[in-house]
Amino acid sequence: MLTNKEIVNKLRVAIKNSSKPAKKIAELAGISEVTLYRILNGQRNLNNLDTLQKLAKALNLPLGYFFGEADMQNKALNDFDNIPDIRILYGDLESLKELDLSGYLKIPLMRSKAAATPYVIEISNDDIDGWVCISTDKIPKNISEKCFAFRVKGDSMEPMLQENDLVAILPYSSQPDLFSLKYSNVYLVRMPDGNGEYGLTLKHIKVIDRNTVVLVSDNKNYEPVTINLRETPGFKVVGRVVWMWREF
Repeated sequence: MLTNKEIVNKLRVAIKNSSKPAKKIAELAGISEVTLYRILNGQRNLNNLDTLQKLAKALNLPLGYFFGEADMQNKALNDFDNIPDIRILYGDLESLKELDLSGYLKIPLMRSKAAATPYVIEISNDDIDGWVCISTDKIPKNISEKCFAFRVKGDSMEPMLQENDLVAILPYSSQPDLFSLKYSNVYLVRMPDGNGEYGLTLKHIKVIDRNTVVLVSDNKNYEPVTINLRETPGFKVVGRVVWMWREF
């Protein structure tokens, strides 16, 4: 399970290899120099996916660099926490009562599986495989008890999101204004599955106008899908990916 320290260590390596000063990286990422130095010095957790995306872009790196193990350098030098920031526990809450989880925020891990359409994910509304327990003293930004998690199925969002990665979704209580959506974010959307039904998928959303959006995968093998909202009444932006985890 990746920790904050591992991700920050990869950030340090990337900045060093870029030959650019940290001040320039902060400027390109649109964050303050003080914020970047606080992250690098361990005074502030890198727990905001939006900030991580900005830093990846400033460094000309795919976001997946921070979550893959292959590019990790000097891994033995990392100071790993004795207690993981995140614990994945299986079973219902009743079976977990004997564990001391008082210092953790618990969000449900919903059961998911690949659908017949390659980019569609079936997520159960009722079946909970377990719980994602996150230490409350290191909780990522935007994660709350309102969130739910599931395992990614399919390869349409590679390299950013890979098969069986865990993602946390912050659901919308009502449909967001289209022009408030950021293309850099990843959204869970309900869209036609090509078989006369609707299914769920993770995609970037490019807003053309109030009646048209384009759903874009990170995997270039998947063509963008244009949605005419007037002709697709069942289309829905369910929520936004606010964090992800990759287990090794």
